Amino acid sequence: MLIMGNEHTAAVIGTAVKEVACEACGTRYSYLATREGSAAAFSPYFLFESSAARSAQKKAAADAEKQLARACDVVPCPACGLVQPAMVRAGRRERHAWMASVAHGLLILFGAASIVAASVLFAHGPRVLRQSVQVWAAYAAPGVLAFGFWAGRRALAAGYDPNAADRATRIHEGRTRVVDWVTAGGRRGEEGESGWRW
Repeated sequence: MLIMGNEHTAAVIGTAVKEVACEACGTRYSYLATREGSAAAFSPYFLFESSAARSAQKKAAADAEKQLARACDVVPCPACGLVQPAMVRAGRRERHAWMASVAHGLLILFGAASIVAASVLFAHGPRVLRQSVQVWAAYAAPGVLAFGFWAGRRALAAGYDPNAADRATRIHEGRTRVVDWVTAGGRRGEEGESGWRW
């Protein structure tokens, strides 16, 4: 049954201050993380339009808040330049994420192909295995490709190491992102005209 109506979409950009303690030098610093939440709500038969719009806005705000709660940006320590281990792991998870999506899609296709293959085996018996090797290879191909995308993404992500960059560059990058920092010795960074300085 087709239900006429209107779909309301909303996007909300949220920010949150994330506090970090450097594992190398003990400096405590904070940076501003930004995430965009999105959501949709449906108003059947074009009724309760304003309610649906508010619902989409509320859900989008909740989505942004959820993302910010687990947000972990790659922000080097402004004092020593270390990118924290948790940030490296987060960066690796986000790199080449499209490959994981492709692998998941191929696994679904492989599951469907497996059901078809099992049905054919059940109906015709093992003799069909010898009759058409190409067909069975086609059934198995999505699974092989899915594994290839999964393994390839893991290999590419494992090679990501932001700490391999020049230390001075990392320190500069950290100082352009932080909103505040205090070294283990109690010295506080100050905001100068061209970024943060001591």
